Amino acid sequence: MTRISHHNHGLLPWILLKLTDIKSVFCVFFCLFRHQKLKRSTEIPTKISEMNSQEKEEHNALLKWVTMEFAAGTGVCAVIYYTVRNIPLDPETLLTPQDRLVFALRWLFISSLPILFAVLGVLNVRGTTKAINPIDGNAEHLVELPNRILRNHIEQFSLHALGVLALTTYLDENCMSDIPVLVAMFFIGRILFTIGYISSPDNRGFGFFITFMPTLVTYGYCLYKFVTTYIL
Repeated sequence: MTRISHHNHGLLPWILLKLTDIKSVFCVFFCLFRHQKLKRSTEIPTKISEMNSQEKEEHNALLKWVTMEFAAGTGVCAVIYYTVRNIPLDPETLLTPQDRLVFALRWLFISSLPILFAVLGVLNVRGTTKAINPIDGNAEHLVELPNRILRNHIEQFSLHALGVLALTTYLDENCMSDIPVLVAMFFIGRILFTIGYISSPDNRGFGFFITFMPTLVTYGYCLYKFVTTYIL
């Protein structure tokens, strides 16, 4: 019994010492985390109220420019709508849901072309610069812009394609001209987005609006039809 008691008296200080070490390590990591968080909050203003007068002026100027881009994009969407919607279609070939889905999928192939163009753009930069070896990493900044454009194309296409396919299930054969309209807006918007982004990142809003606004309207309509069909 005496040996066990003596052993226990020796074990307790050892446990307390280890717990103290763990607490010290935790405190170090917590202090480093707080330091980095405070450093980021002091170096980069995240809200308008945290900006100085010059930053607010630059922010307001950029916001005004983006608003003008969106207004111009609305006009382009209207022109595309009234131009493409008048293309004659034969409703007799779109009588069944299967026919309409095939029709939509064939038009979505056109919507996917900007992704192909963006991939070729990345390959062109890699083949003509030091960025040919992505593992090296020393010249990856050269493909940063093409990669950003490619990622944006993929993101927008995924929303656009899903919206078009869902919309097709709610349209009859007489309204299927809306599908070429949406595809035309997407394709033209993606081309203008690419041209604007290459010229300056501030100029990408024009093409982005032409792409995203029709998708947003499509999602709103499909959500309305879904709710009124299955919930209300």
